[in-house]
Amino acid sequence: MKRFVDFIFKYRIFIITITAILTVFFGYQLKNLKINSDVISYLPKDDLAVTLFHEIGKKFKGNSLAIIAIEDSCLFTKNSLLTLDSLTEKLKLLNGISSVTSLTNIIDIKKTSDGMEISRLIDPSTLPDSLEFYKNLKEYILSKDMYKERLVSVDGKTTVIICQLADESDKMKTVEILKKAVNSAKLSGHVYFGGMPEMVYQINTLIFSDLFRLIPTVSILIIITLLIGFGTIRGVIIPLLSVLIAVVWTLGTMSLFNIPLTIISDIIPVILIAVGTAPCIHILAKYDENPLARYGNTNLEAKRAFREVCIRIILASITIIFGFTSFIFGSYLTMIKEFGIFTSLGVFFSLLISTMFVPSLLSFIKIKEAKNKMKNSLRKNTLSDTIMINVGKFVLSNAIFLMLVGILILIFGIIGFPRIQRKVDIVDYFKENTPIKITEDILEQRFGGSRPVYLYVKGDMKNPFVLKEMQRTKKFLKSLNCIKNSQSIADLIAKMNDVMVGEEIIPPSKAKVNNLYFLLEGNDIVNQMLNSDKTEGIILAMVGKLDVKKMNTIVNGINNYISKQDTQLLIFNLGQLPDTVKTILYKKRINKISEQILWALKEKSPQTQISLKKLEEQIFLAGYLPSFATATDSLRNSVASLLLENICKSNNIEKDSSVYYSLKQELFETFDDTVSFFANEVQNEKRYATEQISFFMGHTGMPLIYSHLDYSLIKSQIESFIIALIFIYILIAFQLRSFVGGFFGLIPILLTVVLMFGIMGFAKIPIDVATVLAASVALGIGIDYSIHFSVRFKTFFKGIDKVKDALDNTLKTTGRAIIINALAVTMGFITLIFANLVPLSHFGVLVAITMIGSAIGALTLLPSIILLSKAKFMKKWEQRSHLIEDLN
Repeated sequence: MKRFVDFIFKYRIFIITITAILTVFFGYQLKNLKINSDVISYLPKDDLAVTLFHEIGKKFKGNSLAIIAIEDSCLFTKNSLLTLDSLTEKLKLLNGISSVTSLTNIIDIKKTSDGMEISRLIDPSTLPDSLEFYKNLKEYILSKDMYKERLVSVDGKTTVIICQLADESDKMKTVEILKKAVNSAKLSGHVYFGGMPEMVYQINTLIFSDLFRLIPTVSILIIITLLIGFGTIRGVIIPLLSVLIAVVWTLGTMSLFNIPLTIISDIIPVILIAVGTAPCIHILAKYDENPLARYGNTNLEAKRAFREVCIRIILASITIIFGFTSFIFGSYLTMIKEFGIFTSLGVFFSLLISTMFVPSLLSFIKIKEAKNKMKNSLRKNTLSDTIMINVGKFVLSNAIFLMLVGILILIFGIIGFPRIQRKVDIVDYFKENTPIKITEDILEQRFGGSRPVYLYVKGDMKNPFVLKEMQRTKKFLKSLNCIKNSQSIADLIAKMNDVMVGEEIIPPSKAKVNNLYFLLEGNDIVNQMLNSDKTEGIILAMVGKLDVKKMNTIVNGINNYISKQDTQLLIFNLGQLPDTVKTILYKKRINKISEQILWALKEKSPQTQISLKKLEEQIFLAGYLPSFATATDSLRNSVASLLLENICKSNNIEKDSSVYYSLKQELFETFDDTVSFFANEVQNEKRYATEQISFFMGHTGMPLIYSHLDYSLIKSQIESFIIALIFIYILIAFQLRSFVGGFFGLIPILLTVVLMFGIMGFAKIPIDVATVLAASVALGIGIDYSIHFSVRFKTFFKGIDKVKDALDNTLKTTGRAIIINALAVTMGFITLIFANLVPLSHFGVLVAITMIGSAIGALTLLPSIILLSKAKFMKKWEQRSHLIEDLN
């Protein structure tokens, strides 16, 4: 350390020059600093949900859906529909948009005298002026599930334009030009912008806003704190200058390596301004103990003082670095790893500047004796000294009471901890009544939501049994209730078959399916659901706002459903099977059909308790009759109707035309001769299969991505905290040369973290992308106060009979610096209350609380523990029988 200090004072001009050059260099790099607010990109690229999400984007014209909602009480009029069509066509031409869907370009499948016609739902070129026409058009559209609550609200007053952003497009730029195009259209109704791209765009804008707003705010608060704490211009300028240099170096490094700011790393400048002042504060506090001998000097006194304080600030800075470095090893999310890396680097830069640039600068500052209140190292007590002396008296008189307070804090935290909630949905990042939150509420209430759920299917899409599995999956998704508007190519095929033959089911043969595909050729909607060679398809559905419970319901439900599938789909012809095998497979099919009926009934009435076994018995007894092998369609229809009546009546299900129609289609399958099962469902019967079809179904979308994010946040919270705790304990124990001393040093900050968890539980502050970091950040920063106090107290401590003097001297010197440091850090973090994003506001409040708590704990609880326990690492205790009596 001596050589290091000698080097600094010898080459002080060189150090100042190099610091200035590097600051200019890194400052120039800031022009290339970027922002990334896409939550999906925060997960590792090899995450299975992310990988499949991007594959779907490449194969099916994109995976990001920008949604424009237009609220217009006169929607079904000629002018409104023409304007809607004009805007739809305009948006299709914009760069970055791969497809656009609205009421004016969606297809309509109609029965004609010649069979079937597929055309545009609304042809703008043929719109009449007749009011009756628009009344009928509205009624027709609202009668079709393909449009109702998908493209138009139930009341017919709100419609949406769904824009699919190309996978390779610049999402932020695309959203920007899309919004300009919509705003220039001068729509008569109220326009809302929603969907994931819009939320990401808004966050991007807010991050920029926070950077330009919070940095000046935190700087002003730090200036006020330093001015009050030191009462000198140098006490303000030097810490602020050093930390601003560290911020420039850190952000410049990020820009140099093309690392963008994220929702979390956005607060790195604020953290560095708050935390980075600490080393300077302790250096200035040490120099102020005898300013005439230290300022403007390179002599032995200045070197000795700097060397003594330098050890403490290096140790304290290393603990902060360990706190942030723990995110690198304990996090699955790239954004948290990057936050850990560059915050650690920023703290290191701050330490480097404080230990090299600051003393070099101080060596040129002259303190005039006439202006100095203190002419030697002995000085009268100031107001801050008096306060600290009274704190010391309070500690000596109330050591047991302070221990009891610590126990109460522990109990409070334990009770509050189970109450903590978790939030991962990006819409929760926005404050109440913001436009994007209003939009998302509207989209959820009127259209089922804006967050996509994708089920990727790989198999022969021309085979009716692959399409049937897609239809079955859709029915399962609808049973979850929180999933809305599921659609796939199988829906279109079934609807076309309904128009042709009156049954909304998949045709039984490949030839019929191919005929229907032929009629769909050239329609853009097909390319959004099916690849060109008809071997891959997707089922797309929507969900609204995702709380943890809803997210887990969706993810666990879909995962359980997919886990029951196999890679081989086997086809059987019942008419060619032995009776025993036929009966077994028929029962298995009845089980699957009963499941589908159960899903449909639960969709209608989620709380209804229906026995699957009872359903199976009813369907089996009615359907397994020899006469059904040659039954006519009319006979099947009548029997199915009677059976359905019986099912609804026996299960107290209110008759509903849409559900009734859907269930009848399910029952029709009981009369099919050809059936399919996954290989794992028919292990003993697979040798009777007439055909094998390769099949794969995968799952991705926002619920699964949010689920991975949620799991990663909890994992990060636990692992990073444990890693930081171990590193910091080892460091303190090494510095104090005591394992017990290391444990004692941790107690104040650990109790403060427990207090923080209790506050989160009772104040309903959730764990999210920012607050998940609070515990480790608080640990890394707050432990500094314990380090500074314990090391300095050990220096002053000369035995039990001198304990009051040791405590007074520690509190008047290091204690004063700890208070200034804690206030500066608290002011820095409290600035985040003004952040635009809710998680950052919560994060700022929580860390500010822990800074105050850990500082108070270090100055009161820690000395109480040391005194009551006669900590051996102090090594100068005199044996007395009653410690408290001596202290009093």
